Amino acid sequence: MYFLDEVDDLDVPYSEFNKIIGYEPNYVIQGFNVLPFEKARKVFDSLGLWSDTFYPEASKEDYANAVLELEETDATTHSNVRLEQGYLRRFLFGNKVTEQCACCGDDFPVSMLVTAHIKPRKHCSREEKLDQNVVIPMCKFGCDELFERGAIVVNDGNIENGKVLASTPVVDSRINILMRRQIRGFNTSNRAYFEWHRMSHLKRDST
Repeated sequence: MYFLDEVDDLDVPYSEFNKIIGYEPNYVIQGFNVLPFEKARKVFDSLGLWSDTFYPEASKEDYANAVLELEETDATTHSNVRLEQGYLRRFLFGNKVTEQCACCGDDFPVSMLVTAHIKPRKHCSREEKLDQNVVIPMCKFGCDELFERGAIVVNDGNIENGKVLASTPVVDSRINILMRRQIRGFNTSNRAYFEWHRMSHLKRDST
């Protein structure tokens, strides 16, 4: 018995598919074929078929190897990015269907939450990239965007105003709702990341 999800209709001409795979332009596919991983990855990359909900299972070793390869090649490959994300999402959500946003505290389907890096990944050392405590769950309904831009910061576990942004009443209202809330999941293991985020954005705002 099989259960399918995220089923989409696709109309892909043979010529386009053959070009992606590296087949001859006039090759006609017959029967049922299972593509090797590398060719399947090319199809997923080219046609945008990667799931935003389901990520591959990744062990700690897979995660470490993916981080290392991304760092050494200085290139973003979907397979390594998804292995990294799969491991971090498993750490944050496990097998849960819903989870709370760390900022607003509202409950969302996990597909509407992101594994938000407290300290941006590009500024993390290798050790920090391998530390699963560098991420927290944030919703796509404003919290992740406000945190990433530094409009909100965390001081000793409490959400405060951050740098001043060009705003509208709607954005201001959203920020005001978050003020004086405690960030969910704040602890000694991620305190330094929150402090880095706060000082980084407040420093930029003062220059």
